[in-house]
Order: sequence, then structure tokens, then C-alpha cells
Amino acid sequence: MSNELVLISGGTGSLGFTCVFHALKAGFRVRTTARRDSGIEKIRASPLVQPYVKNLEAILVPDITVDDAFFMALEGVTYVIHTASPLPGQSGDFETNTIQPAIHGTTSILKSALKVPTIKRVVITSSTGAIAGNSETEVYDDSTILPRPHGPYANSLVAYGASKVLALHATKDFIAENHPKYSVVNLMPAYVIGRNEMATSPANLTAPSASNGFLLSNILGNNIPFPMMGRTVHIEDVASVHVQALTSEEVAQGGEDFVLTSGNEKGNVWDDSLEIVNRRYPEAVESGLLPMGGHTPTGQCKIDGTKAERVFGFVYKGFEDQVVDLVGQYIELAKKEKA
Repeated sequence: MSNELVLISGGTGSLGFTCVFHALKAGFRVRTTARRDSGIEKIRASPLVQPYVKNLEAILVPDITVDDAFFMALEGVTYVIHTASPLPGQSGDFETNTIQPAIHGTTSILKSALKVPTIKRVVITSSTGAIAGNSETEVYDDSTILPRPHGPYANSLVAYGASKVLALHATKDFIAENHPKYSVVNLMPAYVIGRNEMATSPANLTAPSASNGFLLSNILGNNIPFPMMGRTVHIEDVASVHVQALTSEEVAQGGEDFVLTSGNEKGNVWDDSLEIVNRRYPEAVESGLLPMGGHTPTGQCKIDGTKAERVFGFVYKGFEDQVVDLVGQYIELAKKEKA
């Protein structure tokens, strides 16, 4: 792997940081962004990046909605991974706090990249929420995209889904209007599950705004009152594909889209996590560290994510691996907090 420079936005996020680590491990020089100085310090202090710290920069981008917010960060960059986007759980005005940052954060980095002739490819983190609807019979894949939604939005989760749909439409519109010399790859992961290497306490894993929080809910004895689409994917698979997509010659020259989801066409069942945890972590269950007994209803949604496996040459880690890795980290942090 050459020593080319890749910009990774959102380096303090669970996925963003995992992409940072995978890119460093693959031999790239990495420049990543954070909104606050504390985020930069946290990235640099992570034990995972210490063997590669000479190849890591972390810089401030406090507001991704500002025009040319990323322009200075793009200097000398060959590749871009754009993960920065608001998560569910934003309060107040959804249009201001969720929708517009998702759209303008994406179009801002694409516009600035037009001015940087060294850039070859931009990889953008989208979501299956942008391509999969409510049909229980239709099979969704990278060729589908939902219609543009309109507010008002019932809650932060609905607003988040809308932000992903609108950001994907904005990306497609930008490409059609500007014909960039660089290629664009959109990756649509399902709920991303696994270790969050930025987490320092159990509360960081159980936040209801994140995929890991959804997975841990029933394990911690809580009930989710609405069906959750039974589509999940391991964070290591998602980060690996982000990095491979930067240089893969298997990706169409003008760019391509890929859905990332495990569990074959039908997906996974959220409450299967309870059996897995009982079997793999019996001591934590018996001690009460994992209360168990909650319920997360699974909504049916058929999505085909096999194209990514074929193009990038891997097999998705299964639901059990996702559960074991996340719950294992939760137990580690919970025990450390109680010590």
C-alpha cells in the first residue's frame, strides 16, 4: 500500500475511528477531523493508533455545515472517507440539528473536493435507511433509493432516516450537475454493531441514539415499543469496506454504491441476542450485570447486501459475532466502572 493521504471526517465517532484505525493499518497516512479539541486528544491518545501515530493527523472542523468547512483539511489528500453526520437523538429543531448538517456536510466536502486536483475518490457513509422502505416483499439493494421525505418529523429516529435519504439524493444531484473528476462511492450499512473504541464507559455504548444502544436494550432488560428493522452489520466489516473502497479496482471507475448488511436477504432477529448472551456470557447473566428479559420486536425487511461480499472478497461476520464483541466490551467497561 502506498503512503497516500486519506481524509476521514468524524474521527471521534465509533465508525469514523474504526475507519481511521483500518486505514492506518493498511498503510495510509490519515488526517481526521473532530469538532472539539477534546476529540482530537481522544483520537491521539487511543492505544490502537499508537503504533501508527507518526502517520496520523487530527484537526478541528467545528461546523460541517459551513461552506468549504473541509477545504483546508483536503490539502494534499488523495482519498476521502466522509462519515461525519448527526446521529439520532438530536433534540429541538430536527431540520436545523439533523437534516441540514447531514445534507450540507456531504455537499460541502464534495464541493471543496472539486478544488483539490489530487483527490481520486470520495467514499461516503450513507445508510440502508436511505434505500429500504416498509415493503415486506420487495428486495431492496444498491439500485433503490427512497423518495425525498418532507417534515415535520415525528421523532429523532425518523428525522435521522430522512437525513440519510436527503443526503443521498443531494450526492446524486451533485454528481449529475458537476461531473467531478473524482469518483464517488456510497456505502449503505445497516445498524452498525460492535466494539466502540472511543467508548470509556458503559453509558457510551447504551446511548439510545446509536445502533449499539438498540442491540443492548433487551439485554439490559428494556423494551423497545416499536419494530426495529432486523438488519445489522459488524463494525469491522463496515470499516474494512470503507478503506478497501478507496483503491479497489473492482469498483466501477465512475463510482458505485454498496449495501452492507449481514443475515442474508431476510436479516436477523433482535431477540436472538438473548440466547447468544445466555450461552456466551453466563456468569455476567447470573451475577445480574446483564439483567436480560427485555424485548425488541423485529420488523421484516428484505435487503440484498451480497454485492459487497463479491466485489470486496469477504464474508460478513454473523449476528453472534456482533453480539459477542459488543457485549464483551460492555462487560469490560461495566466491571472497570464498578472497580
